[in-house]
Amino acid sequence: IVPGWYNSEIAAWSPDTSGGEKDKQHKNQHRQECPCHTMGRSLRFPVTIALSAFLLFQVQPIMGRYVLPWFGGGPAVCTNCLLFFQALLLAGYAYANWLGSRPRLRKQSTVHIALLLASLVFLPIGPRAEIWRPASSADPSGRILLLLAATVGGPYLLLSATGPLLQRWFHLAEPGRSP
Repeated sequence: IVPGWYNSEIAAWSPDTSGGEKDKQHKNQHRQECPCHTMGRSLRFPVTIALSAFLLFQVQPIMGRYVLPWFGGGPAVCTNCLLFFQALLLAGYAYANWLGSRPRLRKQSTVHIALLLASLVFLPIGPRAEIWRPASSADPSGRILLLLAATVGGPYLLLSATGPLLQRWFHLAEPGRSP
């Protein structure tokens, strides 16, 4: 790594020891590419991260309120809901890791914001059709997982990735600071 140059392999700045003109050009290029600089340096990062976490953990009880009475309210229903939300949380973190490893920060933010906007199609949260109600007293596990995947799967996955992505972008813009 050449001191003062942007290293796209690790997506970070190396220590600045040169202070030369090339270094200033690379920093300006980084400022133009990084979504952190286009958003400003106000409270947007911590507020967005907190809002994302709040919404993420509000989806679970909202959907539980719908699903639990439909499927009898037993422990199997709660266990299936827990399984679904934990698996999607892990998948969201994997998506954030994958997207965060892409070399261009502008493309990362564009992809994630576009997917977040597309997930608005699923609002308001809640099953809208009677098709999801159980028809028999058989094991409802598969039907519960399908119901959750069809109604909140996409938005929940994207919400779970928003916090880690924003924290990464903030770290790249402001090394050594905490949002």
